[in-house]
Amino acid sequence: MILALLLACFGDNIDPCDGEECEDTAAAVCLTSIVPTNLIDGATGVSVANILGLELLDPDRDEELKLFDANGVEVEGQSKHSGDRLLFKPDTILQYDAKYTLALTYCKSSEETTEEFTFDTAPAINTNTLPEVGHHYIVDPKLGSSGGWSSILDLLMERFENNQLWSISSLAENSLTLETTVTEPLASEQDFCLATSTLEGSVNDGTFLFSNIDIPLNGNRDFVLHNAHLYGQFSANGNTIEDIQMQGKLDIREAFDFFLLNAPNLLSEIETPSELCSLLGDFGEECQPCQRDQQPFCVDIYWENLRGSQYGQDVAEVCEDDCHTLCPHTSCEQPQETTEECTTSE
Repeated sequence: MILALLLACFGDNIDPCDGEECEDTAAAVCLTSIVPTNLIDGATGVSVANILGLELLDPDRDEELKLFDANGVEVEGQSKHSGDRLLFKPDTILQYDAKYTLALTYCKSSEETTEEFTFDTAPAINTNTLPEVGHHYIVDPKLGSSGGWSSILDLLMERFENNQLWSISSLAENSLTLETTVTEPLASEQDFCLATSTLEGSVNDGTFLFSNIDIPLNGNRDFVLHNAHLYGQFSANGNTIEDIQMQGKLDIREAFDFFLLNAPNLLSEIETPSELCSLLGDFGEECQPCQRDQQPFCVDIYWENLRGSQYGQDVAEVCEDDCHTLCPHTSCEQPQETTEECTTSE
């Protein structure tokens, strides 16, 4: 949801920001007009999962966004510049059918000014029914967007050749288990060379949430969302999943070959993950410490507006990488048969 904020200056010799509050912003802020696109004051039906944002002309980088609920309580989240966009990503999913106010603080003329935009989130699409165990879904990452939060994802979105496959393996009143894997590149068939992952999450009123999980996004396991959060809503008949959001950390060391392969012209002079991190900084993506070893090689990745469609085939459980009779490059001594189930050691 984007809002365009136009900042235009008139006069070559006029400096309206001669006070301390506007120091270092005189060239950027003189006259403000607001041109709405999707999110306007009084908007309704706003997704509870999307990033909120404004588009800025000549931002001075000191602007800030905050979000408040109907009681005036501030919603925790991150305000971030991404190119000419100023974005706010809540730390948690917003409440359904609720009122919120997005507040922009910036320097207008010689004073600090706050503009507010109040909106209502959409109601839950499903509050009574859940799909049955054995439902299978296919999710195409290329049909989502980064909401402007991940410049890296915008750059590489069209390069993803694998779709996500999700299968419901167990379902209780407030808990959900998914078996997840990916398809073959540029195909709809399951990749039997990749072991399936089992995800344990919560479900409430048709909405599910998985936290602190790892999500492989291709068969090579060189593009994995670590410490990820996965959210979505089942449709009333259970045949689709709407409003899917995925966010997590990408380890540049793991994804280094993926970047070189898919952006060879841009990265022709890049030889190490450290050099790639430096280049990503030019796109507004700062490499941060990774959880596993605290080395500064992880960046935020965010997807929104994804949709899960009914998958017309079974999603088989695969126990090990490269160890299945249907994997063309099986490397283990006793490949798993299609009818075999995985066993968990105590």
